[in-house]
Amino acid sequence: MVPALQGSTASYRYTALLFVCLTILALPKTAAAQSGSDKETPAERRQSCASLREERRRQIDRCKTQEERDADAQEKRRKEEAERERPSRTSFLRRLHLDGLWIPTSTGAGQYGVIGTHLDVGSIGRLHFFGPPGLMLVTEQTEDGWRLRPAFTWGISVFIGGVQLPGAKDKAQLYFNFAKTWTAGNMQTGRDLAGLSLSWKKR
Repeated sequence: MVPALQGSTASYRYTALLFVCLTILALPKTAAAQSGSDKETPAERRQSCASLREERRRQIDRCKTQEERDADAQEKRRKEEAERERPSRTSFLRRLHLDGLWIPTSTGAGQYGVIGTHLDVGSIGRLHFFGPPGLMLVTEQTEDGWRLRPAFTWGISVFIGGVQLPGAKDKAQLYFNFAKTWTAGNMQTGRDLAGLSLSWKKR
C-alpha cells in the first residue's frame, strides 16, 4: 500500500510540473502573438477587418475608413453643440411663471386675475422682476355685468418656497406677486392686483 501511494504521489507531481512548464512556454507565444497583431501590415489589417461583421467593424477604430472617422467626428461635434444649446432653452422655460388667483389690492376695484403668464428676467435674493409685460385673463365688472378680457401685467414676485404638485417629479417654486394690470392705454391707467404664480426653475 505504501509503495503504491508513493507512486501515485510522484505521478501527481510529474503531472503538475508538466502543466507548469507548458503554461510557461505558452506565455511568450501569447505575448508574441499580441505583439504581432499590433504590428500587422495594412494588408493584414484589411483582411482582418473584412472578416468582421459590419456592425462590429464600425466600432473598431483601426478598421474605419478616413471618411468614417471624419463622419464620426462631425457627429460628435454636433451632439456637443446640441448639449451646449439645451440649457439655454431649458433656462427660458424655467423663467416662465404660471399666474392665477389674483385679487385687487384696493377696495372698489372690480377686477380679478383668472390665469396668465409672465417672464422672470432678474432677481435680488427672494425678489424677482417681470421682464416684458405678462399676459393675464381678467374678469372685470362693467355696466353690463362681469366679462372676461385679456390684460397686460407688470410687477414683482416674492419667492415663498417650493411646493410638490401631484404627479410632478420636481418641486415647483411658489411666488406671491404684486403687479399692475391694464387692458388699454398704458400701465399708469391700470389697476393693482396681487396673487400667486408658479415656476419650475431651480434656485
